[in-house]
Amino acid sequence: MTRLSLNLALGSALSLCLISTLGADSKVENASKGDTKSDTKDDTKYFEDPPPSITSHSITVGGKTLKFHATAGYIVLKEEEGKPLVKQPNQKPPPESKPETKPEGEPTKTKDGLKAKAKVFFVAYTLDDTGDPGNRPLTFAFNGGPGSSSVWLHMASVAPRRAVLTDEGEAPPPPYQLTDNESTWLDGTDLVFIDPVSTGYSRPVTREDPQQYHGLKEDIASVGDFIRLYVSRNNRWLSPKIILGESYGTTRAAGLSDYLQNRYGLYLNGIILVSSALNFQAFLFTPQNNDPYIDFLPTYAASAWYHKKLAADLQTKSLTDVVAAARKLHQLGCH
Repeated sequence: MTRLSLNLALGSALSLCLISTLGADSKVENASKGDTKSDTKDDTKYFEDPPPSITSHSITVGGKTLKFHATAGYIVLKEEEGKPLVKQPNQKPPPESKPETKPEGEPTKTKDGLKAKAKVFFVAYTLDDTGDPGNRPLTFAFNGGPGSSSVWLHMASVAPRRAVLTDEGEAPPPPYQLTDNESTWLDGTDLVFIDPVSTGYSRPVTREDPQQYHGLKEDIASVGDFIRLYVSRNNRWLSPKIILGESYGTTRAAGLSDYLQNRYGLYLNGIILVSSALNFQAFLFTPQNNDPYIDFLPTYAASAWYHKKLAADLQTKSLTDVVAAARKLHQLGCH
C-alpha cells in the first residue's frame, strides 16, 4: 500500500468529516443568522469572516457517551495598524493593490478598517455540558512538513472520528470510510486542528503574497495570531492550553511557546511533541552527516526483525532483545 493511497484515504475521510460537520445530517447552528439581509442603503462592502458551521454529534468511547459540537470555519488574520504581521530583515512588502484595479466584489478592508490578509481554516471539537470552560483543557493540534495540513493528527490520531485503516495502519481499498475513534482525546480536552496558511483550506486573501507566511518566523506568527484570536473569541483565556505538534510542527510548537508568551502574555500549560524535529542534523541523511545513520539504528533493527531480514542468530531473538542490542551499539556510536 503506497503513501499515495493513504493520502487519498485520509483526504476522502476528511471530506466525509467536513460534509458531516457542515451539516449534511446534523442541525447547523449558524452564528450569523441575521446577516442574510442586506442593507440596500449602504453600498460599502467589507471583507467578512466566513460564517462557521456548528453541528452537534455524539460518540461512545469505552462505554461512555461523549456529546460534543464540531465547528468548521475560518479566522481571518488582519494587518495590524497598517503594519505587516511580522517584518523580517530584507523582506520586501507585498505589492499594494490599486483601488482602481481592484476587481468588483472583492473587498479587502474589514469593518474595523483593517486589511484582511489570510483565512486560516480550523476544525474544533468541544465537549458539551462541561461546566466552567476555564477548567476545561484546550489543545491546538497541527502537523508539520512544513507544508502539511492537520489532516494526519485530525483523521488518524486524536479526533472523535478517524479514517478506517488496516491493522498495519495502511489504507484499505476504496471506498474509504470513517469510524468512531476509540483513542480520541476529547474526553480529556477540547481539540482545535489548525491548517497553517497555504495548507489544507487556509489561503491568503486575493492579491496577498503567500510568501509572507512561508518563513520560520512568519509561520510561527500566523499560527500564534490564530491561537490568540481563537482563545479570545471563544472565552478560553482561563482554560489550560496545550499545543500538540508533529514533525516540523514540533519546531513550530517550540517557537510558538516563546511567541505567545512574549507577544500576548499567553502562557501554555503543556507542549506535546510527536516525531520530534528539533535537531535537524539528527535526521538529514547526507554523506557529511553520520548522526542519522546512528540514531536510526534501533528503528532499522526493529524493522529488519519484523521483515525477517536479520542474520539467523539475531532473528531468533525477541524484538525487545534486538532493539536493546541496537541501542547499545547506538550508544557506542554516539561516544
